[in-house]
Amino acid sequence: MVVELIVYGPAAAPGQQLTGQASLAIDQLKKAASLAADADGSKKSGATTAKPPPAVAPPARSGQSTGSGGATKKPSTTPATDSTQPKVADKSERDDLDFSQKPAKSIASLYELIGTGVNIPNKQSGITHYECPLNDTGTLQQFLPSLLDRATTRKDTEIPARININTAPAVVLQALPGLNDDDVQAILEHRPDPLATQPPDAIFQTPAWLITEANFTPKALQQLEKLITTRSQSYRLQVVGYFDRDGPSARVEAVIDTNAGRPRIVYRRDLTELRQGFVLERGD
Repeated sequence: MVVELIVYGPAAAPGQQLTGQASLAIDQLKKAASLAADADGSKKSGATTAKPPPAVAPPARSGQSTGSGGATKKPSTTPATDSTQPKVADKSERDDLDFSQKPAKSIASLYELIGTGVNIPNKQSGITHYECPLNDTGTLQQFLPSLLDRATTRKDTEIPARININTAPAVVLQALPGLNDDDVQAILEHRPDPLATQPPDAIFQTPAWLITEANFTPKALQQLEKLITTRSQSYRLQVVGYFDRDGPSARVEAVIDTNAGRPRIVYRRDLTELRQGFVLERGD
């Protein structure tokens, strides 16, 4: 008897395998399909295959406007001439900064930091000026992915479903508000190849690559960030168990949610009455 696995949901990243716990959940489904198809006849050796999944898109939100045009201007700084004028700080001056005062401004997006600077009062009644490290192209590519991965401006304990820009087909990307055909084409041309044998560069683990690789502006990402991601935790799959030579078969569909590191089968349906539904490669 042969058992085939067809994965539909977006993978966590191109070239990345399912977690061990998720594999256990899949094994349970395969066993169920195998038992259903094993009503008659003796079992034959099995094989498992997986196909790269297309992304499943959540409903696109309306009323938002984005664009890849327009750049965030970098503020100019003036060298300090006395203790009351802002100056560019070095590491040795950090202990002299006064952090007792409340911040004058809060940010709603980490992308707002790009092209900015901050003035911090020091203990000598002067002002120390810091340029954001993200203002430099080299440090932007180095630090932005790490910042997006480890920090957030949101207090929500759960994040609504998002579109995986690393795996979503063009028709799904076109549903994102504010993206034109050129923007969608830039995403398709610069994202990793899902069929590549080598894992993608770490830059593609966060949406930062839209700025560093696809030349999107920070303003465009501020509008898109609540709708996009580069990782997925939900998978839809079908398991087909069958005998060669037109023997009995079974087909099961399921959705596995791997959020919080605890894979769960949140949906399961028996599709045996619909027959195999796929052209399967059978061995000799």
